[in-house]
Amino acid sequence: VGPGVCCTRMRAEGKKIKQVRIFLTPDAIFCVYDAESEEQIRDHATRAGMPCATVTTIAHEVQHDTSAK
Repeated sequence: VGPGVCCTRMRAEGKKIKQVRIFLTPDAIFCVYDAESEEQIRDHATRAGMPCATVTTIAHEVQHDTSAK
């Protein structure tokens, strides 16, 4: 079952989890979630059959545009 289906099923169970963004590198996948707990994120990974080595809380996000205008 894919990640999107797993999130939909978990929300149907009353869990508040949303996959916000995924970053792919040649040797790793980084997923950003809006979830209530680390346990929910690990549960999602297990259901989707994906590894989850580390869960890190994002304290702040800085967005900026460095393109010339």
